[in-house]
Amino acid sequence: MTNFTKSIKITYIFYEKKTSNIFRHPVLVPYLKKYKKSLFFGAVAVFITNISLLAIPQLIRFAVDNLRNSNLELFYRYLVLIVIVAILAGVFRFLMRNILFSTGRIIEQEIRSDFFAVLLKLPQEYYQEKTSGDLLSRALNDMDSLRYLFGHVIMHIINIVSVFSIAFISLSSINLGLTIIAITPFPLLFFFTSKFSKSFYKHHTEVMRQMGSLTNNIQEMFSLITIIKAYTREDPLQKGLSSIIKGLLMLICGWQK
Repeated sequence: MTNFTKSIKITYIFYEKKTSNIFRHPVLVPYLKKYKKSLFFGAVAVFITNISLLAIPQLIRFAVDNLRNSNLELFYRYLVLIVIVAILAGVFRFLMRNILFSTGRIIEQEIRSDFFAVLLKLPQEYYQEKTSGDLLSRALNDMDSLRYLFGHVIMHIINIVSVFSIAFISLSSINLGLTIIAITPFPLLFFFTSKFSKSFYKHHTEVMRQMGSLTNNIQEMFSLITIIKAYTREDPLQKGLSSIIKGLLMLICGWQK
């Protein structure tokens, strides 16, 4: 709670306090430590799932080889083993999703509660500097991103590392030269992904700022709706709101193009 309080006084979750490694961020470290056992068991489930899935093609190869050699006894044994491994992969796939996604939702809920508790303790000067609409936008969108971080992102990172390692070892045992040729494009892929992620981060930050401005305007309009209608200011406010929405859409559509 102390780390979170120190961080939230100078930033909205991530955007003003940057770190080279997101998993070392002072906001996230306490939650990672608290649920390290759940994350560890989820990682183990991901690893076993990938081993099982990558073992099935090898078992099929052995089964076909025995069928060619007319060794039906071993052929049927491999068929039974394939079914067992497939069931094992399905069970651990369910476990990995259940553990990691549930942990992500639990952490998200705890961070939401801590975030709200900190907001109640902050001085009035903080809210004079920061708009409530921006705070609401950060609280809603960033919390969803945190849920994906602790669930989907961790799962995919472990997936990539484990599948690449196991597949490399398996393919190298067949033909090392062909394996090296096959993985040659991966360094370039990592390089372009890194460049793309930086530009995506900048664009995402700008979209969040626009969404914060939009949320703040909508909140002010709802809170002052009586005064707006009394002074017939609907049209100017509608034009201003439309320009903000158009700017947000241009950002999103421009990124998609």
